[in-house]
Formats: sequence, structure tokens, C-alpha cells
Amino acid sequence: MRKIEPEFITGMGYIGASPGVLYHMGGAGEQTVVTGNPALLEGVKGNRFTSLTLHGISSQVSTTGAQLLDASLLKNTSSVSVECNGSDIIITALEDGPYRQTSSVPIGFFEEGDQICIAAEAFPKDNVVIIRDSSGVTIANVIISNGLQEVVTIPADGTYRIILCINKGVSVKAGTVGVFSKLIVNKGNVSKDYEPYTGGAPSPSPSYPQEIENAGMDGEIGVTVTGTNLLPFEVGQKGNGFEVFADGVQVDVNRKTDIYAVGQNNSNVESGYDEFALMTAGKYYIYSGTQDVYLYVVVWRKGKNVVLGYSVGTNAAQIEIMDGDKFRIFLRTAAAFKGKVKAMITRTPMNATSYEPYKPAQTLIIPTPNGLPGVPTIDNGNYTDASGQQWLCDEVDFKKGVYVQRIGKRTITSKDAFHKSGMSTDDVNYFSLGNFSLHIGTIGEKDVLMSNYFVAGINHGFSAWGKIFLSSAFDGKVYFSVEAQKYPDEETFKQWAVENGLMFLYQLTDIIETNLTAKGLAAYKALRTYSPTTTVINDAGAGMSAGYRRK
Repeated sequence: MRKIEPEFITGMGYIGASPGVLYHMGGAGEQTVVTGNPALLEGVKGNRFTSLTLHGISSQVSTTGAQLLDASLLKNTSSVSVECNGSDIIITALEDGPYRQTSSVPIGFFEEGDQICIAAEAFPKDNVVIIRDSSGVTIANVIISNGLQEVVTIPADGTYRIILCINKGVSVKAGTVGVFSKLIVNKGNVSKDYEPYTGGAPSPSPSYPQEIENAGMDGEIGVTVTGTNLLPFEVGQKGNGFEVFADGVQVDVNRKTDIYAVGQNNSNVESGYDEFALMTAGKYYIYSGTQDVYLYVVVWRKGKNVVLGYSVGTNAAQIEIMDGDKFRIFLRTAAAFKGKVKAMITRTPMNATSYEPYKPAQTLIIPTPNGLPGVPTIDNGNYTDASGQQWLCDEVDFKKGVYVQRIGKRTITSKDAFHKSGMSTDDVNYFSLGNFSLHIGTIGEKDVLMSNYFVAGINHGFSAWGKIFLSSAFDGKVYFSVEAQKYPDEETFKQWAVENGLMFLYQLTDIIETNLTAKGLAAYKALRTYSPTTTVINDAGAGMSAGYRRK
């Protein structure tokens, strides 16, 4: 293990040419470094990368406690079945008739004049949220409209409940499905961002843990290098030569870089391509590039086909892909047509007349047996993402040929000991982890800590339970703040921590560098950039920094 001092580079300035992308200002032939996922390299000479670094990112669900609806309490009734799938509540009618609704669920005690705000996406749009008082009297029927919020004012003190309903008052057939997506019910007159129910308190917490996921946790990270155009015509190819469709359009998918259409139709005709390999979540731009030819992008989302957008001629359209989307494209001709379709899908807006054929994807597989972790921090991070968030993270640095480890992981075992602090109060107990201290003061006001059961504390504060933090007053000890009633002593807390797998990520005092394998370095050196534009994408959500030479 060797301690590495921070490196400082002077005399460099940066400009932002695209959101989330940083460009090193330099003249022709000088190195330019671009960050992001994807990393978009422009003005490329077309040779080897001068550098490539992957930066670790760890993620977990975190909540504020604003959500009042515990969707897990929704029960089947004689008229509907209920399924909770992530942020979707799926209700299926079991019999014909109106008022196909769920059981009622409590959302808490309210005082007269309190307000409840309700918002969701719904399929169909006339699904309804019903609010009733403790005696069963309905005080509001809220029709869900996508993107809109509804506010209900409480008429009297009491406990209130919620019911979800498909097409209230309208007779539906058995098998009819109603979906409430990202339904948020919160106090106040302004809708909060969607979050799951966590007992009305922030999470992660001892009652509502949140798993930490590191980039590359499945054991590897795949990096793909291609050009501007991300539309790989060979992907999803259904046959050789012309594909013939009933509506009169033929599409030639026997070409690696071009697409040809023959015929005319005025309906939506699939061209035979699906599940684009490079279509990770994010915003894209689509171009037909050819007069009288429409290029559509369709996804299968939430059990239905959704047309994300279409382009005709040189008019671009912006689309947004979500995780889990399944893709396909189709063409529609507005007039008799025979010829080449210069279609493109790109990550940045560009001149559609500057058509670039799809260029074969190069791949680099990076083993990550322990994932590639990274913890968010206020300052002194070694990577900054597109939103401006800094990360202190492990890195795979191909230019230096090393794996750089900055983050450690500690899981509580039966060998650990805890000590109750004199800071404990009647409501909160503070337990420190014995024989384990961390460096204080190098990361600013927020400790570089991340736990599956505790929120990282700020300013080493002792104001509430459910926090993990460092104390500069106690030699860098790691502290956990918990409810005193549930965890009255050290042994009770230790038993819970061991049984439930309490763990946390933290900043190593010394940086550790490990040499990359010769095989991995050779695979990196075999990569080539594409002129004039190169797109670099990884499939694990890791950050990236890519260096190259400009023309």
C-alpha cells in the first residue's frame, strides 16, 4: 500500500460545449479530455485514445419521508387485484361493472385546514383517487391527469384514508387494467417528487434500509466506442435482402451502414429493427434525413407501445429513453419513394444534412469483481458528473495502467464492539464503532460515508436518529444515532447490526494502486477513435474521462 499525494495541474482552462461534457482548451494536436457517460468526442483526428478512465459511482434510493401512501397495504377486493411493481401500482378488474376499486389505506391524522397534494401518471387517464374520513364519508374524488397535481383541503380533524379506483362511475370489463405510476401523496399544496413510503421519515434508516449498488456490481463494465450515429442497422436484422410489408414499403436491411426503402404507405410500418444495443437511458435526437420519409422510434413501456417521436426530412426530434425500454423503429413514406434513407440517432443535436453512416462498435470489457464504488461529496472529489455532483471514487486508469482504490467497505461482524456515548439523550443513543477511526477534515463539511441503514450526517451533528457520522472531537470515530427506546444498550444494537448486515462505505486514509493486467491494457490500446466524432458509452452508469487529439 502506498500513499499517493494529490496531483495538481496548472495552466488549463475548461469550457462546457454540451451539458455534462468538459473540454480541455487546447490547440490542434493537443490533448482534449471529455467527461461524462456518454463521453462525446468532437473534432477527432481518428487515432488512439490518449487516456481513458472509469470513475466509480455508488447509488441507493433515498427518501425524505414525504410519501403518505404505503402502497404495500393496498389489498385485493372482490372487484380488483392489486400488484405493486416498482413505482407502478397495477389494478386489474376481476368482474364487469363500475367502481372497480381497491381496499382503503390510512394516510394519517390531519387537522382542519391541512392540505393534501396528489399527483401521478395514470393509464388510462380517468383513474381516480378517493379520499374518505374515518367514518367512510368521501371528501374528494381526484381524477388523475398526467403531469398535473390536485390539492384537497381537510374539512375537519381526524384520520383519513385513500382508495384507488379504475374509471370511477364508468362500467368496465373484467380484465381492464388501470396503472397509477409514481403516485405521490404528500402534505401541503405542492407536489413532491415521487418516492416510496418509508414510514414518514427519511431513509435509509434502521426501519427502511436501502441497498447500495456500485457501478459494475455484476462483475464487469462494458465500454462501447462508436461514431455519431447510434443506429446500428445490423442489430435486429430479420433477414437478407428486402423485407416486404403489406402496406407496400420494402426495407433493405442487408446493409451494414445504410438503409433503403422502396414504395409508399400512409400507415406505420415496422422496419425490422429492435432493442438497440447503445440505447441507454437518456435523451437522444432522431433524424430521417430524407424528404418524404418518416423515422419513428417506439418503445414497449408499462405494457403498451409508446411512440416517443418521429422525424421527417431534416427536421430533428428529441426523445427520452428510460431504463427498461424495449425499442424498435419503423419508417413511413408520405409519397412514392425509392432510395437511400439517411437515418441517424445521436446523443447531441447536429446538422442533419451532415449524415454519418453507422460505424462498427468497438468494445472493451473491464472486470470489476467488487464493483466500482464512489461516494458523493461536497468538495475534493476526483470526479464531477453532468449535474455538478462531485464523487470520491475508485478509478480504472488505463493511461497509468492502474486500479486506484479510494473507497473502503466495512460490514459489522460479531467481532466488532460498540461504545455508548455520553452524548446520548432520552430519545437518541449514540454508539461508536470501537477500534476503528477515520481521517477527519479532508473532505469538507460532509463525511464521505454511505450506509445501507443510515443517512450520512452533516457537520458531525447529533440532532436526530438515523445518522452515520464522524466526530472530530472523538478522534475520527464512526458514530451511529438510533432510537433509544429500540436500542437501549450496546449489545442490543450490535446484535441488530450483525443480524441485519449493517455496512458502510468510507474514504481510505491511504490510496491503494494495483496494476491492471497486460490483457486489459492491450484491449484498451487496440481501441481507436472515429473521425470527426466519437461516442463512448459504458453500460454500468460509471463516470468516464476520455482523452484524444483534436484535428
